[in-house]
Amino acid sequence: MKKYSLYELQSYLQRVIALNFQEPIWVIAEIYQLKNNRGHSYIELVQKNTSNQEVCAQCQAVIWSKNIQKIKQATGPVFEDLVREGTEVSLQVEVTHHPIYGLKLSVLNIDASHTLGKMELQRQETILRLKKEDLLEKNTLLSPTPVLQRIAIISSPGASGYLDFVNHLNNNDYGYRFYLRLYASSVQGSQMEEDIVSNFKKIDRSIQQFDCVVIIRGGGSKIDLAGFDLYGIARAISLCNLPVLTGIGHETDSTVADLVAYRSFKTPTAVANFLIDYNANFEGRLSILLQSIVQNSRKIYTRQKETMQKLNQEINDNIYRLAERERNDLIQEQNAIRSRLKQRVEKEFMVLEHIGEKIKILSPFEILKKGYTMTRHEGKVLKNKGLLRIGDAISTIFVDGEVKSRIEQIN
Repeated sequence: MKKYSLYELQSYLQRVIALNFQEPIWVIAEIYQLKNNRGHSYIELVQKNTSNQEVCAQCQAVIWSKNIQKIKQATGPVFEDLVREGTEVSLQVEVTHHPIYGLKLSVLNIDASHTLGKMELQRQETILRLKKEDLLEKNTLLSPTPVLQRIAIISSPGASGYLDFVNHLNNNDYGYRFYLRLYASSVQGSQMEEDIVSNFKKIDRSIQQFDCVVIIRGGGSKIDLAGFDLYGIARAISLCNLPVLTGIGHETDSTVADLVAYRSFKTPTAVANFLIDYNANFEGRLSILLQSIVQNSRKIYTRQKETMQKLNQEINDNIYRLAERERNDLIQEQNAIRSRLKQRVEKEFMVLEHIGEKIKILSPFEILKKGYTMTRHEGKVLKNKGLLRIGDAISTIFVDGEVKSRIEQIN
């Protein structure tokens, strides 16, 4: 069996590749790592298995400084967005093999439309999946509290949009106080989805402490904002039990995160203005309600005052009528008493006259007039002889005088 030296093997591979890849080819891969050195960009390209996201192919590539300028002119301002870690790109490469440095891909051009088309395809797939799961409008149908004052913020701490948002809220013209808590998160790159989904879980565990959630980024290109089209982030927003407001910083196209959020705004400052205006509208409604309460209270007071005055007048009138009626009843009762008393007196007087007549008839003097006498002994009227003794002095009273005598005989 023939044996090859390492150099012979590498040289053979060099000739095979040179013969089979005489023209540049287009390669689709993901930029896994990127390093810039002396104007050159050194790239680690990978391809991941769609089922488990494990790396199934890997290769080094380089964009020489002379090609970087050409590619920038061809791709325009999106070059920096295309050539970054985590981006899937379509590269026109020159395939070479060096006995020492191995297989190398020299990048000659980049197809920006592939990356942008891939992003749009991913965006549409995310929207379709959310529709099937009835999650596209779930957060938009929530009813926010009357005041949005306690706010959970998902943003990068150093983002200018975050700083503008906080400054605008804290210096509002109405003097409203807002309670803000930052949940630090990457807002682009491969770590973005994991960070944002994790922060939504943290917020959900403290949901009673907040009125709403705000996602702040502060601008960027379409590729920069591609992470907000990811299904995991959109699903976390949809399932959040608090209204989610987005101020990602785009001027034209909206992300899937904007579609599923309760409200979306072009800039972080616009989100802050919405919160201030929302609370101002509530205060305005309270002022109108207060005025209505004051006016209605005055009407009720006036109406009740008039009612009380009428009732007071009616009471006074009723008291007067009742007093008059009672006075008349009293006078009638007095007259009745006088009449009954007079009748009673007259009756008693007649009785007394009758008794007087009887007394007069039964008077001893009247009896004496009839020829009868009355005998006394020792000042007492004698009713029988048993009290007398012979020799007792007695007096006999006649109608016209008195006779003294002494007992000589008792029969």
